[in-house]
Amino acid sequence: MSERYYVDVAEPPATNTLLILSLEEARHLVRVMRRKAGDRITLFNGRGLEFESEIIATKRDRVEVRILGILSEEGPVAVPLTLAVALPKGDRQKWMVEKLTELSVSRIIPLSTRYSQYGADEAVLVRLRRQAVEAAKQCGRRRLPEMAAEQTFESLLRLTGHEAGHGEEMAPLRLFAHPVRDGDVGQRFLKHYLKHCLDPDFFVRTTPAQRKVVV
Repeated sequence: MSERYYVDVAEPPATNTLLILSLEEARHLVRVMRRKAGDRITLFNGRGLEFESEIIATKRDRVEVRILGILSEEGPVAVPLTLAVALPKGDRQKWMVEKLTELSVSRIIPLSTRYSQYGADEAVLVRLRRQAVEAAKQCGRRRLPEMAAEQTFESLLRLTGHEAGHGEEMAPLRLFAHPVRDGDVGQRFLKHYLKHCLDPDFFVRTTPAQRKVVV
């Protein structure tokens, strides 16, 4: 995979548009890759687009580039997937973001649980976004997962499809599949689900030992 650099632009820039790379990308390009004015590089915006560009000027922590044209476009995934997960600690957090980016997860929601060890304030979300950028640069993805605000389990169940990142046309969550090993766990979960979901249609409880689904 050829080297690529991330630029945070929402709309496709016109040809000959001048852009300034972020501090992190500029430092990597100048200090590590030893790029200089006149070199051509590939940019991606994390929203599906790749651009060809030319370096106009470089300083120690600043790089200015000129857009030459769009190289390719990656459309949205057919089935957008939002994953809510309690953040692990240490290197496992970085590994998780890398793999979810590679798997084209559309949105990651940090989940606050009773035994969570790490919260997700703005500084944490910034770090997670940076890890997703690095993963996308390595694996060739053109789209980045959105890092959403931290949610509790109760607030997560109240999210509509639009709030979860899947578009306005989706209805609120109504179906939840949950594997259980005994009736007590399933009953407690069912009560919690019915309490915090608005007008659920039905609840699916799977029993792995019996390999059947109870509705």
